Amino acid sequence: MKVLTIATELKPTLEKLVKSCEGKLDLEVTFHPGKWDWGVWLDWQDEKSSEYWDHSLVFVDAYDTLFVGGPDELERLVERQPLIHSTCKNCWPMPAREKFYPKVPGPWKFLNSCGPAGAGWAIGNALEYGMNTFPYPMPDLSRDNDQRFWTDVYLSWPGCLDWRCEIWQDLHLMETGEIVLKDGKAYNTVHNTYPQFLHASAGTWHLIPEELLHGR
Repeated sequence: MKVLTIATELKPTLEKLVKSCEGKLDLEVTFHPGKWDWGVWLDWQDEKSSEYWDHSLVFVDAYDTLFVGGPDELERLVERQPLIHSTCKNCWPMPAREKFYPKVPGPWKFLNSCGPAGAGWAIGNALEYGMNTFPYPMPDLSRDNDQRFWTDVYLSWPGCLDWRCEIWQDLHLMETGEIVLKDGKAYNTVHNTYPQFLHASAGTWHLIPEELLHGR
């Protein structure tokens, strides 16, 4: 299993991700020092899924992700489905897509682009389909991004959401008591799950317990 991320430079938050994975996960960091847009991210995902076609893969954000789980458990979760998408509470960047989502019993029910995870071939096939059907950038959008792309792919292509937050736990819009520290691990009290990655999107690093942030 490979864990993959792309960055423009080495920042303290990326160092936290690297440290949290040391000795546990096979983390590969790609540095892209040139001009950045979300097309770079999608092209890189396409490149890596082709390179690791027969591997289990997990894509994560470079600057707001921390590994807090166990390698064996993560691999088991990733291998359950060919294509898995991370989730968040808000339907962004196109709220009009909300009506097309299936109903799930929980608040993390919309696709988030911190992922995907699954088999390299499944991610690669989804990317090819998306690039042919919902290319980036969309001409009629003034500010397009990868989350719009993956949302459109998910709503029309085989894949599942990690709505129980077993792989990724997004912290944006988190309410008090939803995520706590239990047995030294991050614990989702809504779904009774132990997330493998904490995703501190929208500047939510301060919500990560000190024991997890500095004790790994």
